[in-house]
Amino acid sequence: MLVTGMNLAQGKVSDTIRDKDSISACVVRLLLFPVIAWAVTLLLPGLDPLVAGVALIIMAMPAPADSTVLGEQYGGCTQAGARIVFLSSLLCILTIPLISLLL
Repeated sequence: MLVTGMNLAQGKVSDTIRDKDSISACVVRLLLFPVIAWAVTLLLPGLDPLVAGVALIIMAMPAPADSTVLGEQYGGCTQAGARIVFLSSLLCILTIPLISLLL
C-alpha cells in the first residue's frame, strides 16, 4: 500500500478519475468478470451454493495492491497500477452489493 500511495501522490485525483483505461479496467474487474463467473456457476450442475457465492464475491473484490509492487519490480507502468487499485477500491463500495444481489 505504501508503494501504491507513493505512486498516487505523484498525480492528481481528478486525473485518476478521468482515466479511461483505469475506468475500463475497473468495469471489467468489478462487473464483467463476476457476471461471467455467475453465469458459469449457473451452468455447473451440483455446485454447492456456498461455493458459488464465495467465488462470486471473490471475483467482485478490488484489484490487489501488490500489482503496483510487481509493476515497480519488473519495470511496468506503476502509475496505471496504482490508479486501478485506487479506483477499484473506491468503486467496490457500489459493485460488491450489486453483485451480491445475484446470489
